[in-house]
Amino acid sequence: MLVGLLLVGLALLFAQLADVLLLIFAAILLATLITAAAQPFVRIGIRQTWSVMLGLATLFAVLGILGWLFGATLGAQFEAVAAKLPGAIQRAQAWAAGVPLLQSTLSATPDLQGVVGRALSVAFGALGAVLNLVLVVIGAVYLALQPRLYARGLARLFPKSQTAQIDAALLASGGRC
Repeated sequence: MLVGLLLVGLALLFAQLADVLLLIFAAILLATLITAAAQPFVRIGIRQTWSVMLGLATLFAVLGILGWLFGATLGAQFEAVAAKLPGAIQRAQAWAAGVPLLQSTLSATPDLQGVVGRALSVAFGALGAVLNLVLVVIGAVYLALQPRLYARGLARLFPKSQTAQIDAALLASGGRC
């Protein structure tokens, strides 16, 4: 009974922490990319801190260029959809007016409160996504700047008898303990 209660409690805890664990995982992945982008700068003799910052700037530049290249195409496509949407809505309304079952729904006025609520929900969702992205980038920079510190901290979360195995696992997975 007690073990079952403990397992249920752990499941609920992990369900609550799922978002945080995903953000940590994303920060680790981004730190790996930043470190990989920083390696050419380290090889030419630039200090680790500046290499990480240059690696981060390189990643942002590459993402910015890709966004600019593909963003122009997407922007043009969204403009085309926005230009055609009012006519498509009018045609759909004209078609629905000819269907007896749909005539009653056309006469109903749109629920302004529901529309505003959905718009605010989308806006707050987008704000949350941007804030999560900022947290991931900041976490990744910290992890990329001092990977040994965080690897040692992770190893210390385990019993002392397991520390050597954890260090070996981190080293084998690309860590620099």
